[in-house]
Amino acid sequence: MTDTVQDAAFPNIAPTTLTQDTPDDRPANDLAGVAERYVRQTVQTLEETSARVSKQLSAAAETARERVQGAYGEAKARVATAKARVDPMVREQPYVALGVAATVGLLAGLLLAGRGPKVIYIKPPRP
Repeated sequence: MTDTVQDAAFPNIAPTTLTQDTPDDRPANDLAGVAERYVRQTVQTLEETSARVSKQLSAAAETARERVQGAYGEAKARVATAKARVDPMVREQPYVALGVAATVGLLAGLLLAGRGPKVIYIKPPRP
C-alpha cells in the first residue's frame, strides 16, 4: 500500500510517496525526507540570492568607483587652476598672502566657535 503525504508547513515541496515497510519507521522517514528536501531547497535559494546580490553589489561598486574618479579628476583640475592663479601673487608678496591667510583663519574660527553654548533657561511662573 502506498500513501501520498503533503506537509502543510512546506507547500512548495513536492508530495512524498511512501511505501509501507513498518508502521514505526514511516513517520520518521517521511519527516526526514521532507526536512532534507526543505534544507536542499533553502540552500539552493540562498545560493541563487547570494549570486544575484553579489552581482548587484559589484555593479554598484563599479558605478561608485567611476563617480569618485570623475569627482577626483574635477577637483584636481580646480586645485591646479587655483594654484596657478595664486602662486605668482604669493611669490611676489608673501607677507600680504600670510596676512590674508591669517585673517581668513581667524574669521573661520570665530564663525565655527560661536559664543559658547546656546542654552536658554526658563523659570517657572510665580504664583
